[in-house]
Amino acid sequence: MHAFIRGAERALYWFIVLQVATMTAVVVLQVFNRYVMNYVFGWEEETARYLMVWSSFLAAAYALREGEQLGMEFVITRLPVVGQRVLRTVCHLLVMAFLGVVAYQGLFVMMPQQLTQVSPSLGITMAIPYAAIPVSAVMLLCVEGMLLWQEWHAKPLTPASAVPLQL
Repeated sequence: MHAFIRGAERALYWFIVLQVATMTAVVVLQVFNRYVMNYVFGWEEETARYLMVWSSFLAAAYALREGEQLGMEFVITRLPVVGQRVLRTVCHLLVMAFLGVVAYQGLFVMMPQQLTQVSPSLGITMAIPYAAIPVSAVMLLCVEGMLLWQEWHAKPLTPASAVPLQL
């Protein structure tokens, strides 16, 4: 199972890198066309925007798994060990409840509304860019579940700095 998780992390990492590289290339193309060629295709700005949205949302799940999300440890470190575990568990459960609501609302309320709406320059359904919200919420929910499991099985999360990602 650990090998599967590391493989999925590696694939997600490279997918995010590919998205950011593509976004960068599209922006460079847009700037070159606009200021050098004096011509605009029209699809570059929208493509770059949707790539940025997707890469940001996917990177949130990757960063959470790697232990890179913002946290306020100064409160937790002042508690006894049992209090630390209880507080972390409550936080994980609250975050999981929130992510569950976001995933449900995204999949069953927002996505059906976006199926008929079409993006102006790409001509794709707006469900594709908006799908980043429920997809990332489900991914974050899975990561939070793993963190909760690790909390109760005394297997601490090894941050990226402790175990470098094998690229």
